[in-house]
Amino acid sequence: MLPIQIMRENIVHYKLKLKRESALKHFSHQRVEELRRQAGGETIELALTAASTGHLVFGTLHTQSAAKTVDRVIEVFPSSEQAQIRSTLADGLRAVVAQVLFKRIDIKGRCCAQEILIATPAVRNLIRENKTYQINSMIQTGKKFGMQLLDDAIMELLQKGKIDPDEAYAKANEKARFRPLLKNPPTDFTEA
Repeated sequence: MLPIQIMRENIVHYKLKLKRESALKHFSHQRVEELRRQAGGETIELALTAASTGHLVFGTLHTQSAAKTVDRVIEVFPSSEQAQIRSTLADGLRAVVAQVLFKRIDIKGRCCAQEILIATPAVRNLIRENKTYQINSMIQTGKKFGMQLLDDAIMELLQKGKIDPDEAYAKANEKARFRPLLKNPPTDFTEA
């Protein structure tokens, strides 16, 4: 997955080499923040703290889906802290967007397939109760809220003739759904 890069004058980019207190002080003076390369618990904890105090925080992680993004945020912390982190994340999360770029076959350039998770009360409850394995089902039933599975977005691009079936197969989460569309499917198909 590629991170969403947002570049505007009103977004402050933190390298997070600042001390925690100093960074939080800066947060209190800004409307929008982006934390780049959320690799460790300290960075993610800082982002969660800022979000819980009413700040809009954009973060990037390299994951394959919205559900895996939520899991990654939680799993960075020791198991003794994960229940509290789940609760804090559930309260502060607004949306998760996972994206994959494809080379276009119809014109020169690239296009993007996106998985969109909106933090509805039901999604927040799944996060709090450690039932993130049910998030994909929630995305499937949440189309009226603007939610979308990555594979649905990939299939739409494929049906519109914008991307190659082989690349769609390679980047899909549920490979079996795309296998029948391949001209030369792999002979050793072990992915479900």
